[in-house]
Amino acid sequence: MSDAVDPQIKISEEADGLYLTITLPANFTQVPTQQLDTAALGVPRVVEEPFEHPDGTPLTIDRDLTGAALSGKPIPGPIQALQAGPNHIKVMARN
Repeated sequence: MSDAVDPQIKISEEADGLYLTITLPANFTQVPTQQLDTAALGVPRVVEEPFEHPDGTPLTIDRDLTGAALSGKPIPGPIQALQAGPNHIKVMARN
C-alpha cells in the first residue's frame, strides 16, 4: 500500500450506535496477514510470559471487533467486513 492513501476515517454516532466510515484502496487485502495465537504473539519483554487465557491455555484470536469469525488469512485490521472502497460499519450498538 502507498503511504499517500488517505482513508478519510470518521467515527459517527447514529441512532443505533457508533459507526466507522473508512475508504480503503483496492490493494489493501494484499497486505500479508495471519491468524494470531499464543505462538505468533511471542513473549513480551516486560512480563516475560506468553499471551494466554487466564487458565493457562493457549490464546487464539479468532473473532474480530464485531464478533465475526476470522479466517486463516484474515483481512488486515480489526474488522473482517472491510472492503476496498468506501465502508460504513457499525462498531458499537447503542444501549
